[in-house]
Amino acid sequence: MHLYANPFRSRGFSLVELTIVLVIISLLLTMGVSALTVQLENAAHSSTQRKLEIIKAALTLYLGKFRRLPCPDLPAAAGNVAGQGDDNRTTPGSVTTTCSAIVGTVPYIDLGLSRDAVLDGWENFFTYAVTSNALDTADWTRSTAFAVG
Repeated sequence: MHLYANPFRSRGFSLVELTIVLVIISLLLTMGVSALTVQLENAAHSSTQRKLEIIKAALTLYLGKFRRLPCPDLPAAAGNVAGQGDDNRTTPGSVTTTCSAIVGTVPYIDLGLSRDAVLDGWENFFTYAVTSNALDTADWTRSTAFAVG
């Protein structure tokens, strides 16, 4: 007696089996993408924190050297090329004049930093602000605000 294959029975996978495999694969891919996203966010946070410490150290050195803080960089200010990283004053280059604005980006050239050092983990510029005390009119961007010692 010869056994013949059933012509109605195929040797492939059933639709139910394929559906189960696709569901399992999609679940694994979703978990993998979620884990990768969390890892990238953690890396961005760590990078941002590290760069903030670098900026803080540079500002401290600048303050010690010049007895003042630099004005914020204003990429759209007159006389300033966008993204050049220098401080902006009402009279460009004159440290005896006030800042053009109190909020801008970190003046990385004046601090001796690279452009990459003032970009956070998501490639955005850090916001930098200086203020003066309205009560005693101390302008922290002018060296006359700090006493000797």
